[in-house]
Amino acid sequence: MFRRIVTSYQEAFSGLPRSIWILAGVSLINRAGTMVFPFLSLYLTAQLGFTKSQTGLVIFAFGVGSIAGSVVGGYLCQRLGAVKVQELSLLAGGVGFLAMGRLEHFGALLAGSFCLSLANDAFRPAVMTAVVDHTPAPVRTRSLALMRMAVNLGMTVGPAAGGILAGYSYQWLFVVDALSCWLAAATLHFTFPGTSAPAAAVQDASPGRISVWQDTPLLLFMGLMLALGLMFFQIFSTMPLFLRDAYGLGEGSIGLLLGLNPLLVVLLEMVFVRKMEHHPPARMVGLGGLLVGLGLALLPLGSTFLFAAVTIFVWTIGEMMALPFSNSLVASRASGNGSGAHMGVYAAAFSLALMIGPLIGLSVYQHFGGQALWFGIGATGVAFWLACRVLEPYLKTAPGLAPAAQGPDG
Repeated sequence: MFRRIVTSYQEAFSGLPRSIWILAGVSLINRAGTMVFPFLSLYLTAQLGFTKSQTGLVIFAFGVGSIAGSVVGGYLCQRLGAVKVQELSLLAGGVGFLAMGRLEHFGALLAGSFCLSLANDAFRPAVMTAVVDHTPAPVRTRSLALMRMAVNLGMTVGPAAGGILAGYSYQWLFVVDALSCWLAAATLHFTFPGTSAPAAAVQDASPGRISVWQDTPLLLFMGLMLALGLMFFQIFSTMPLFLRDAYGLGEGSIGLLLGLNPLLVVLLEMVFVRKMEHHPPARMVGLGGLLVGLGLALLPLGSTFLFAAVTIFVWTIGEMMALPFSNSLVASRASGNGSGAHMGVYAAAFSLALMIGPLIGLSVYQHFGGQALWFGIGATGVAFWLACRVLEPYLKTAPGLAPAAQGPDG
């Protein structure tokens, strides 16, 4: 039994190119320094004395900058290459964090939040594009899953260390965030084997391909990714309030429950993706969205810590199905056409969901209650699964070809 488990993990991590491990290491370093954003609301209210409304506007500016950074990052990948965009994003992000720590006036913080998020989030489509550019198609989904594992590992370290540093001075959060950006940039610059060429050159070689904005099935799929994000980001905004109000849990217990998600991702996702990587991506994404919705819809049915942990296990399995395979599906649509723009739009869909999802969820929770919110999300998960099934035959064909060229399987 033990040998079989070891073999499963060996198979999950085998066959991945060296360049992907370097990109994962860079993402780990970058995310391990993620300390400012988790404590931004506390910093703005407790340290600078801003109101909750002002704090919300500053965080909203972060969201707008994130969308802009995702689109700009994808565009620049077409011109400069994905590795160069990562380096520039990390260098600019480090400068931005140091500058942000010196701002005290509300207007300056609004502008600074937007600029910092724009520079920082250009990294996301660039790193996904680099993975696509340097990974053979058979192991692409596992490569993208490895990146998610690195990010989750980093996110378990960063906020915990940030809480300790904030106890001494909030300024240390900005300094360490900046240093982690520069360390990640130096690691990428000196260890990555060559650079990725601008994808525009690939596009010119494939005149039969169409851009992301002309790929109607993919744009519909991006709309579904927005819906998935609207469901998923309730986990970090509305769910903690519901666990406090309906389950009576304190901050410590809620923190443990939220920490269960990245732990499960780190322990299980690579093995899970290895077992499922030969299944149709659209089908896996649909099932994953269904489980995310149903897992959250279970919340009103219980009231204990253990039951809440079960719901987290359900939607985490859904996350492990939906996100790596959606990354891979978008990458496959960009094959031969340059993936920068595709990954930029993909990242922007989730940035938009992060910006508006908490506002929608909290409003529904306040006016209609928890049951309406979570059961509504469950219904959304079912609709998401059905929509993926309808789109599946169209997403299996090359962009610009009729769906009848391949047709659905099964």
